[in-house]
Amino acid sequence: MTAVLALQGVGREYGGLHALEGVSFSVDTGERVGVIGPNGAGKSTLFRVVSGSERASSGRLELDGADVGRVSARRRALLGVGRTFQITELFGTLTVRENLLLAARRAEFADVVERFGLGNWLDTPVAQLGYGQQRLVELAVTFATGARLLLLDEPAAGLAAPSGW
Repeated sequence: MTAVLALQGVGREYGGLHALEGVSFSVDTGERVGVIGPNGAGKSTLFRVVSGSERASSGRLELDGADVGRVSARRRALLGVGRTFQITELFGTLTVRENLLLAARRAEFADVVERFGLGNWLDTPVAQLGYGQQRLVELAVTFATGARLLLLDEPAAGLAAPSGW
């Protein structure tokens, strides 16, 4: 079985600084992989390289067995790569509904609304939501694209634990 994502010796340099060096791993369908490390370890750089917003300086990156090292971020998104950011990247003046409809290509809109419990917020401008709600909407938007590979960059950043934890 071919991995959805496979990295072999991937590196990313900025001048002489190695932000990533020799990164190798794969992700199979349905598998969840966590990338952990301290601030400055290169986690966000890795996500930029995998999503295509930056190119690797070395190594090989494959989606479904095909080399995508020179493929644009837009094309990678069409191939099923979705990404969230450390700081939400939503259209604040648009409503939750409008943000979702801009993203919904393959997923059914009603299913995403139900799955993420967004029904009460559909007509609310995103900028009026709390930070945790915005994070949830961003995740729903990413899911709504139909992405098969979700890159969640610090998905719980800035969120408080539920009371009783």
